[in-house]
Amino acid sequence: MNRAQIAIVWAGALGGLACGGPSNIGGRALAFPEGRSSTEMSGQIVDARCYFNTGATGGDHQYCAFTSARAGLPLLFLSDDGGLAFVTNSPATLAPFVTARVSVRGARTPNGQLLRVDAIRVASADDWRVVAP
Repeated sequence: MNRAQIAIVWAGALGGLACGGPSNIGGRALAFPEGRSSTEMSGQIVDARCYFNTGATGGDHQYCAFTSARAGLPLLFLSDDGGLAFVTNSPATLAPFVTARVSVRGARTPNGQLLRVDAIRVASADDWRVVAP
């Protein structure tokens, strides 16, 4: 995804937060594929604002990312393979997991830009935790 595409998705995400929350990005309901099996990926959840502004990720940024998520600011999932997707779950529900190495199960939109996390586990743990939308 190039910078122009990221800016368009970022504007849509912010517009969606103003238009009814993460399940309604840009005034349109999200279209996740029905009947498809869940995707499983490993990576890191970061706050979108600081990632786009400064590239901040990781443990040194944990407190800022946590407070941003608790405040409802959009989150991104950075996959180990370099992929990037906006997380459509309520940011506050994922706040305890920001900046940690995690594996997620969920659904992606056909273009791959949006991710709904259905379950998450910290990389060092064996158990999966179901996550609210």
